[in-house]
Amino acid sequence: MIPLKLELKNFMAYRDMAPLDFSGLHVAVLTGENGAGKSTLLDAITWALWGQARAKRDDELIHQGATEMRVALTFSEGPHVYQVVRTRKIGKAAKGKAPTSSGTLDFFVKTADNGWTMLTEARIADTQEKIIRTLNLTYETFINSAYLKQGRADEFTLKPPAQRKAVLSEILNLDIWQAYEARARDRLAALEGEQLKLKAELDQAEAEIARLPEYERALREAQTVAHEAERVLQQAEADMTEIERQRERARTLRAQQAQIAARLRTLQADLDKLRAEREQHVALLEQYQNTLRQREEIERGFAELEQARASNEALNVKLASMAGLNERKYAAERAIAEARHVLERDLADARRRLNELRQLAADQSLEVKQREVSEHLAQMEAARRERDEQQRQLSEAREQQGEAKAQNETLRQEMRELKTRIDALSSVGAICPTCGRELSEEDRARLLAEWQARGKERGDAYRANEARIKQLNERRAQLEARIAELDHVLRDLPALQREHAALADRIACAQEAEAQLPEAEAAVDALAARLEQQDYARDAHHTLAQVTQALAQLGYDAAAHNRLRQDIQTRLAPYAERKAQLDRAEIAIQSEQRALETLNLREATLLEQKSSEEKSLEELQAAISSCERELQREPQARATLERARDDFLRAQRRVGEANQRVQSAQAMRSVRDRLDAELTACKKQQARFEELRVAFGRNGVPAMIIESVLPELEAAANALLGRMTNGRMNVRFETQRLTQKGETSETLEIRISDELGERAYEMFSGGEAFRVNFAIRIALSRLLAHRANARLQTLFIDEGFGTQDAQGRERLIEAIKAIEDDFERIFVITHIDELKDAFPAQIEVRKTPRGSIARVV
Repeated sequence: MIPLKLELKNFMAYRDMAPLDFSGLHVAVLTGENGAGKSTLLDAITWALWGQARAKRDDELIHQGATEMRVALTFSEGPHVYQVVRTRKIGKAAKGKAPTSSGTLDFFVKTADNGWTMLTEARIADTQEKIIRTLNLTYETFINSAYLKQGRADEFTLKPPAQRKAVLSEILNLDIWQAYEARARDRLAALEGEQLKLKAELDQAEAEIARLPEYERALREAQTVAHEAERVLQQAEADMTEIERQRERARTLRAQQAQIAARLRTLQADLDKLRAEREQHVALLEQYQNTLRQREEIERGFAELEQARASNEALNVKLASMAGLNERKYAAERAIAEARHVLERDLADARRRLNELRQLAADQSLEVKQREVSEHLAQMEAARRERDEQQRQLSEAREQQGEAKAQNETLRQEMRELKTRIDALSSVGAICPTCGRELSEEDRARLLAEWQARGKERGDAYRANEARIKQLNERRAQLEARIAELDHVLRDLPALQREHAALADRIACAQEAEAQLPEAEAAVDALAARLEQQDYARDAHHTLAQVTQALAQLGYDAAAHNRLRQDIQTRLAPYAERKAQLDRAEIAIQSEQRALETLNLREATLLEQKSSEEKSLEELQAAISSCERELQREPQARATLERARDDFLRAQRRVGEANQRVQSAQAMRSVRDRLDAELTACKKQQARFEELRVAFGRNGVPAMIIESVLPELEAAANALLGRMTNGRMNVRFETQRLTQKGETSETLEIRISDELGERAYEMFSGGEAFRVNFAIRIALSRLLAHRANARLQTLFIDEGFGTQDAQGRERLIEAIKAIEDDFERIFVITHIDELKDAFPAQIEVRKTPRGSIARVV
């Protein structure tokens, strides 16, 4: 992975800086004050690629006061150029709940035409996995190989010899073999438990097979008892079947009895209905005979009714004609009234409009009042413009005062930090705040003078800002007093503006009213003349005259018509119904006589059927009594059957149980063979897992891996150490030593030798120890990257060089230059000024009031 460009927004100390372009860089040094944000750039790279940095939570990486951040990293891997964009946003807090955060992760690859193709997956976890596969590098592998973090160069060498092997195992990711060993032990324990279980089951199978003869004898005895119980049961079932047959016969006979009883009830109902119907026919026959005896009276009354109906019809025709004429009369009268009402309403509106125009035209004093208001309004507008200018000047003063206070707040914080640093450097033997090593007197004096100069510069700026703030306070007081005076003057401006607009409207209305007066007066006179002469609804007046004349010529007598209708309704109307009854009676008398003869014949037939059904009912009752006598012995037969069934079921259960025991004992022979085979296989598997447990242990495969990589690690470390010391120093690893008992013990000793001979690591100076640490750490980085199958193309060195003297620093610089051809990018982080010019490129990091910025210089 080779970084090409880094873009940051609201990431830790960086707020919104310009993109940092790494193109063309090979070996570069990152310089800047302590806390400016040098290591933060490396945090941004790891957070963009893996979502991990030194903070425990992603929200802690967001710039103070901001709610979202964004990091975009463009890098090359092999022949391709990729870009990763990761964001984080703090959500709003719900009532009673903490705020929820969210983020995005996008992955792109550059195309041949310099465009971008999206590689983002649906889920962030899937996109992250794709990035790791592309890099072939995890976060843990990166920070232990390509990233030499501050204070961790001696992490390996400072461990006791007994622990160095464990540290090397952790760096080489050999902890997985411990997990394999634990799984092998767990499997061995499970196999031991399984063997105990199989042995217990095998003993049970052998005991069951030994009882097989006993089970077979019990089966034969149970089968003999079952055969006898079955014979008794069959006899009891046959007896019960005969009883059930008699029960079914009785049920059938009772059903037939019920059917005959139902038919008898139907026959009786038919007889009762027939006799009632005959009574009705007799009554009708008597009624028709009475009607025929009143023939003469009915025919005379019906003739008189017909004559009265003819007279009434003639009067109805006249009444219809009169109704039509009255409808036309009422319509004409309504039209005349409506026309007069419309004319009177138009006249009232015209007179009201004339009075309004006369009142508007009479107001002649409005123009003088308008001129006075205009002059006052012009004075008010001048005062308003002055107030606006004063307010603009007041806003500028406030902004300048706010900027000065903000600058002083930043200056106060910086002065506090500088004072703390100056106090820490005031004593001899002060510790470097970056690397934690003791500073030389020359470095201490130089840093102390530099920080005191910065403190004086910020103090002067602070006092100048305080004077400026005081001047701006006085200017603000003057402007606020004048604005208050002008506001008091301008409080009547809106009312004056409304009065001026109202006067203009009234003047325009008066002029328009005076021009409309002649036309309005003429309209009133014309409407009044039409109303007085009845010059309206001429067609309605003509229709009313015609209808009045036609009503007079019709001659309709309403009283005579009412008397005729009353006579028809009260006296003559019943003769119509009586005439209809007379006509029906002449025809119906013969029909009723024939109906009576038919009813007599049907009654005789029904009486004969009833007698036959009653005889059949008596015969069925005798048969049912015979069946009931047979059913009286059912309880004894049922009890006998239940006992036989119980005896048979018990015998069957004994046979089944005995047969199951025999079959189970016979099946145990195959179970015994299977358990024996499983026990043998389990013992073989236990032996294999015991071998695996030993192989996965500390002295097994992990020890072999360490033995195989130590020569490579030793050669790489000595090659780099030789460059830094002109071949004066050499390092050697020992993995075994003899104990006092003469036994071999696993260890990892570091043997360091120089021109004075071989000495312990602790006997070398700080500078020499740092060079050893650095050489071993670089060798470990290459080894880990090689084992992870990753291409280690970029190296980040975040280590202090304060422990080195001038010659030691030169050696370290030479060592870094010696390995620069092995990497495409090397970034060195330091705060020591004399190292800035030792490298071909420099990335400067500075703190500003608006956040840190980084640029290539």
